[in-house]
Amino acid sequence: MVATVAQGTLYKLKTDPGETTGVASAHPDVVARLEDEAEKRNAEILAHKHPVGTVDTPNRKVP
Repeated sequence: MVATVAQGTLYKLKTDPGETTGVASAHPDVVARLEDEAEKRNAEILAHKHPVGTVDTPNRKVP
């Protein structure tokens, strides 16, 4: 399952665990940093993506 989050969404979980009050507009620097980090991680994942193997037809090479 993949969670879907609106772009630029930010909450202060310590005081708002129910995520009812967004604080993104008060912290645009944090939002920008987190979005940049997410883009880097996504690019890294896509760069190392490979077909999924099964027991019957493994695509993975085990060292």
